[in-house]
Amino acid sequence: MREILFRAKRKNNRGWICGSFVKKVSGVYIISESITGCIADYTEHEVDPETVCQYTGLTDKNGRKIFEGDIVKSDLDKIGKIVYNESHLAYLILENSEMKYYYIQECDSGHIEVVGNIFDNPELVEDNA
Repeated sequence: MREILFRAKRKNNRGWICGSFVKKVSGVYIISESITGCIADYTEHEVDPETVCQYTGLTDKNGRKIFEGDIVKSDLDKIGKIVYNESHLAYLILENSEMKYYYIQECDSGHIEVVGNIFDNPELVEDNA
């Protein structure tokens, strides 16, 4: 079963937080879990809804989890952002003034590396999607 995980930037200090996604009348939250011994502690963090990204279930060639909104670089030095397009996970690049989708499967993720994300490093890619 694929791990369901989200990440977003906290509203209070703009740092990233990973966990479960919750939408309430009062705002959007990520709930993180920490376990000490046999005791689990859950903390609710209010986040910027524009920065919520879902984990793809894949890791890059360094074992880093790949989320929507991540910027990746392929072994062929192509740089693009991770997008979810209907039923396909892809990284999107601009090549010769034309958008190209490169669809990712589990076996392909060993050929890409996360180099940033569209929120912290927008200069790495143009906003194509």
